[in-house]
Amino acid sequence: MEDKLNHLEKMMKTTVLREITFDQKLKNRISNELQKKKSVRKPINKVMGTAIAAAVIIGSFFTAVNISPAFAETVSKLPLLSLMFHEKDPVQLVHEELREKKYNIDAVGVTYQPKKEMMISIVGSDQYYRKVKYEVEKIAESLLAKNGLDAYRVKVYQSIEYVDEPQSPEWMQWEKDAETLRESIKAALAKAGISVRQVDVNTASPDLDDKRVQIEIVDTEKRVPEIKSLIRSTVKDAGFKEMPIEVYKINLAKQEQEGRWSDILSAISVDLMGKKDYRVTGLGYSVHPSPRIEIRTEVKSTDPDAESFARDLHNKVIQFLQEDEMKKKVRGDDYKIEILSRDKKIISE
Repeated sequence: MEDKLNHLEKMMKTTVLREITFDQKLKNRISNELQKKKSVRKPINKVMGTAIAAAVIIGSFFTAVNISPAFAETVSKLPLLSLMFHEKDPVQLVHEELREKKYNIDAVGVTYQPKKEMMISIVGSDQYYRKVKYEVEKIAESLLAKNGLDAYRVKVYQSIEYVDEPQSPEWMQWEKDAETLRESIKAALAKAGISVRQVDVNTASPDLDDKRVQIEIVDTEKRVPEIKSLIRSTVKDAGFKEMPIEVYKINLAKQEQEGRWSDILSAISVDLMGKKDYRVTGLGYSVHPSPRIEIRTEVKSTDPDAESFARDLHNKVIQFLQEDEMKKKVRGDDYKIEILSRDKKIISE
């Protein structure tokens, strides 16, 4: 499990999810979610399965290439970003098309490390896989080309069934006890008139001795000592040893803003990550202290045309954010866009 979490952390920090803080709280929640989902299944691969579980909980690739001789020709000729906010992303496009054509598809996903690839997993016998592999590949390539998403290479796999290790009796009992304790804590806090946004009782799996209570409250809540005291009493009454209590304060305005800018990043990522012209290798965002989008490119900072290219890319993103549909998400926020070179230097802001 720890290997999975370490791999996921590395992957998240080099993809469009790179701005997420992979702290102990997030590790615990992902770990517990994965433990809950352990069963016989047929994922495209274990890494994708782990990433999907993390994405559900979270609710955000770098390729070394030489500058082509035609680089200067692309300056000031970048295409406008498409307004994809209400349209389907490449994974949805391909998945729905293949399902509609009755192919036995297990999963469709994209990865950006080490190369931009769309991965399609096929369920069935060896004979069925060999029969449809080429067809599936060509359908996906055609759809991507039709939508101008030429940065992806399509790879088709045969889904391999595997069975996770069975949960231990101790873990199964802990899951039941943790849920009971969680409900008891919620009830105790509610009785005291204290509203909390979320209560979790977790352990850093597989170490069942490392149990902890985690709660989320609004940042205006001042009764933290009282909350902790109530939780300690509830834990003791339930027959557990004393546990660490982690309190996370949530700024509701920032949380709402973060949700909007997450949507914005998703919207611009369709074109920026999917089209070769933009030469984008990674995206990130933050709203602390104010919204900022970071766009990483494969361009060297020492290239004579790097600043011109970055300035043009910067302007295209600004134009996109000024579209009426995107203005509804921006809501007048002051924001900053940074274009970074391959050597991580800011070449436009």
